[in-house]
Amino acid sequence: MNTRPKRIEHATALALTGLAACLHVLRLHHAGPLWRDEAGAVALASSPTWREIHAAFPHEAFPLLFPAILRSCLHLFGDSDLLWRWFGLGIGLLVLAALWWNARRAGALPLVSLVLLQLHPAFPLYGDSVRGYGLGTLAILLTFGAFARLVEQPDRRAVLCTLLASVASVHLLLHNAALLAGLGGAAALVGLLRRRYRVTLAALGIGGAAALTLLPYLGPLGAARSWRVVLVEAVPVQDVLAKLVKVAGTPFPWLAAVWGGAIVLAAVFVWRAPADDVRWFRLLAIPFTLGCEIAFLVAVGYAPRIWYLLPVLALVASALDGLLITDSPAPVRIARVAAALLLVAALTATAVDTARKRMTNVDQVARVLEQKTRPGDLIVINEWYFGISFHRTWRGETRWTTVPALADHRMHRFDLLKEKMQSADPLREVRQEIRSTLEGGRSVWLVSRDNLTPAEATVLTLPPAPNGPWGWSESPYTYVWTRQLHHLLRTEASRRQEVRLPPIGPVNGMEDLGIVRFAR
Repeated sequence: MNTRPKRIEHATALALTGLAACLHVLRLHHAGPLWRDEAGAVALASSPTWREIHAAFPHEAFPLLFPAILRSCLHLFGDSDLLWRWFGLGIGLLVLAALWWNARRAGALPLVSLVLLQLHPAFPLYGDSVRGYGLGTLAILLTFGAFARLVEQPDRRAVLCTLLASVASVHLLLHNAALLAGLGGAAALVGLLRRRYRVTLAALGIGGAAALTLLPYLGPLGAARSWRVVLVEAVPVQDVLAKLVKVAGTPFPWLAAVWGGAIVLAAVFVWRAPADDVRWFRLLAIPFTLGCEIAFLVAVGYAPRIWYLLPVLALVASALDGLLITDSPAPVRIARVAAALLLVAALTATAVDTARKRMTNVDQVARVLEQKTRPGDLIVINEWYFGISFHRTWRGETRWTTVPALADHRMHRFDLLKEKMQSADPLREVRQEIRSTLEGGRSVWLVSRDNLTPAEATVLTLPPAPNGPWGWSESPYTYVWTRQLHHLLRTEASRRQEVRLPPIGPVNGMEDLGIVRFAR
């Protein structure tokens, strides 16, 4: 028997694993300081007591196991950006190991996930960040593997391992509750169709038990309902589907067809060849988890973000690893390797470029302002959420505020933002401080992502929310406040000077900040 094609497949998988590991290491070296979402997560974990963490967790949306892990790292190693980048690297490599574990349990190699997931530009960018998405992806992958073992042999050990993995997954990432429902539903259906009712009962019992462990979160989540209207909107199913297709098709739209074609091919393999229960579970897990994820995003009313969809993409890729295997002749194996290498050739450059991109330049902004500001100056951060990363980074003495001024910049305080949206004059404090600073002969230093040109800096107004045309939507208010701020600076200051920052390489546009000095 010619074993050379099989050895080529193994060598290819190992080479792709090395490439994926290099991308994670590259991310470690280029990620830079924590951006606002990461800074908020660490700030929550740094809260003085567990009672405060429990009460405030809706502000960062990650259940208690995630801040508990961050808190343990803080106590053991301290708080530094470099520490957190090593933390992210560890999570990225563990996810890589979980993909291998799931594939080997199926007697396969993780060729699909190594190419479509590990080379997806968003995966090292957000999976290695100090947020719950990387750890949540790791946990749901382990849960998927545990469910496959449960379907194969529903003994006491399998039930216990699946229960522990399921509970951990939902306590790291609330989104995983939807994916757990999909995995449990797929396993239960296989049990029903095959008349293996022990599998069905075990799958339903594990899902129900994991759901019961989430009851302690009902209090804080209920209390947050009053301000979560700022975040929630009507999200049609077609919008979620469009976002899912777009994410699957990143960086090239045709990749969405590759994902779809792989799913169809996997279904053909299972349908035409004698398939055991585990292979049926892996196949059913794909539509079940995708359907539950879409239903979840529609139900909670959050505009789908790319990082929301990473765990479900990881599940689909891991399922495909275990499905796209057959006792193939040598030409088929070679074709499979060739297809993987062609995709690698197309994706690697974009993956490398993205892994080298910083998420923020707030450290450079803070360093320049520490050197240039003088006593009596004022730093104005536009927009308000940039204050989270600036709060973590700033070590100077100069007074600073955000637009609008909020009382707490440690994390995403949408409750305080809602109060400002309801105010008849939300920028009053900022306006008074700017005028006082300029009248005193001092400078106002504007830190902003988008610096409007003078022609655009005309005044706009909105009535207090929710009486405006956009109801509780936050984005129109942030835009109008930016226009009001620039109109104020244009009329109150006679001198405008853009401050050049030192070059640091590419920065993600979500937090690529600039500095403009205003004076009379």
